[in-house]
Amino acid sequence: GCHTHALEDALECSPASGSRNTDWLSKNHRLNKPGLDLITKEVDPDNKRRLILKLTPKGKAFVKEIKSTLYEQT
Repeated sequence: GCHTHALEDALECSPASGSRNTDWLSKNHRLNKPGLDLITKEVDPDNKRRLILKLTPKGKAFVKEIKSTLYEQT
């Protein structure tokens, strides 16, 4: 898992953009539409204002597929 702030820093995006994108990657989109269900968002027990992002089983399978495609031995 990682914090939303770390993701925003790594991708050089604003907090608003980070929120929109993580909503889309979550199970439920912020506009009451289904999301991609690739991550979960959990409140950080050490800091209630931060969210921890974690991959779902579907997200882990997606990462595995991407790695397999990118690093496939030919």
